[in-house]
Amino acid sequence: MSKDRHESAARQSPQVAETVLKQYKKELLDAPLPEPLENLLAGRQKNISQKPR
Repeated sequence: MSKDRHESAARQSPQVAETVLKQYKKELLDAPLPEPLENLLAGRQKNISQKPR
């Protein structure tokens, strides 16, 4: 879905804007991460879990 369609739908009504926003968020969250970013996140998670508290 293009950004323009999201924006025009968002202008129609707050209810539509809410739905569009949820859909947009879902699309972003469902998108696969680029490989280097995935490795970076995995490394960061390891660092966080290894830190002494």
